[in-house]
Amino acid sequence: MQQLRLLPLLITLLVASYASAVRGSVVAVNPVRVLLSSSKHSEQLKLTNNGAKAARFQVTAHAWHETPDGRMELVQTNDLLFFPSLLEIGPGQSRRVRIGSTVPASNSELSYRIIVSELPSADRIAGVVQVLTRLSVPVFVQPTAPRPKVALKTRLEAGQLRISLQNPGNVYFKATFLRVVARSKLGGIILDKTLEGWYVLAFTHREYTLAIPKDVCSQVNSVTTTVTTERGKTSVVSQVPAGTGC
Repeated sequence: MQQLRLLPLLITLLVASYASAVRGSVVAVNPVRVLLSSSKHSEQLKLTNNGAKAARFQVTAHAWHETPDGRMELVQTNDLLFFPSLLEIGPGQSRRVRIGSTVPASNSELSYRIIVSELPSADRIAGVVQVLTRLSVPVFVQPTAPRPKVALKTRLEAGQLRISLQNPGNVYFKATFLRVVARSKLGGIILDKTLEGWYVLAFTHREYTLAIPKDVCSQVNSVTTTVTTERGKTSVVSQVPAGTGC
């Protein structure tokens, strides 16, 4: 009976041993963002292997789009040139990858991502899963006349606060975070939430939905939404007529 009780534990230990993992290289990249333009046709990425073993990497280029709900869409592209596409970096060493654009600057910014993927080690150990490093570096081909803009729209309906973070400008901005503050008719704060930000690419928007508790919703008189970006802060105050939106 005691042996039967120990059997699940033995199986668990065997599975854990078989599926043990070893982490890949620790790689640093500089710069973390590449900006190209009509006056700057190329840039170099510096990759540094801070791990204890040599590592091999493959470089690919992708056109980058964002959906309103925050999903990243990547499609391989020939718009970017890069060299080398395959490289090996020894421990403590650095290599550089030169990146350039095949498309000219236009009226609207173009957005891409360079993906640097670690390749499996040639001396892999049977039964050990290697966790490989994957770096994603934004690349922007900036327009001839950049016009950065940030806009916010909020509305309360069916007990949910719907926030539209809009970019009517022709270059990206990166939102650090959004702060949502709801106040009662007397001016007291009845809700204070912080939402995570991300890139909003040129002429796109990001949609957020925040559920408001029923007991709070009925008291809301105004909502102030503030987005903090790398260029500063933008706020909008929305008045909520009594008894609406819930």
